[in-house]
Amino acid sequence: MAAASSVFAEVAGDVLNGSILVRRLELILKHKSQFLDLWQLETENSSFQEKNCDMEETLDWRMGEIMFLKREKRQVDSLLRLCEKVKHLVQGDI
Repeated sequence: MAAASSVFAEVAGDVLNGSILVRRLELILKHKSQFLDLWQLETENSSFQEKNCDMEETLDWRMGEIMFLKREKRQVDSLLRLCEKVKHLVQGDI
């Protein structure tokens, strides 16, 4: 159980400091209620360093960051497609 607690503490720390991978964060957000239940149990039953953090609020912020990231990715993809379409009209090295 100590190993699971250690892994959870590391993942929770990554969520709080923003260094978590997007795919892992999406998985956590998909199972948000279970993650928050584990968070509550972990902070109640141990000397977890980030006890005072509002994990639900942090997950909401991270969700907003993922939505922003995906929107930016779509916009960059669109720009690159448009550049590819006009490439033949531009003279010189690109």
